[in-house]
Amino acid sequence: MFMTNNLYFGNINKRFKGLDSRPINANADFIATNPTDRNDFQLKATSKAIDNGIVHQAPPIPGAGKGIFKDIPKYPVVDFYGNPVNLAKGKINIGACNAKNGKISTN
Repeated sequence: MFMTNNLYFGNINKRFKGLDSRPINANADFIATNPTDRNDFQLKATSKAIDNGIVHQAPPIPGAGKGIFKDIPKYPVVDFYGNPVNLAKGKINIGACNAKNGKISTN
């Protein structure tokens, strides 16, 4: 199991967090303090998750670019919110939101 560089906040079991070779202990700084909607989990510009992700290139998505998967790339090019993800260069965020500087998406 590849477990490294995850962001932890709150009451996390020490045995679980101990499996992480480089844990980051910080508040994710989501845009909402009490999230009720998927868009509430986007990051404020102050989040420690921004630019602290690591690229771990997993195997490509099977069938990507062919048949019913013709519009699916082998590796992600956008995050959950539609922000660009470039695994070949630049820094990525920890988690599903790769926005920089607190950019908020409403899609």
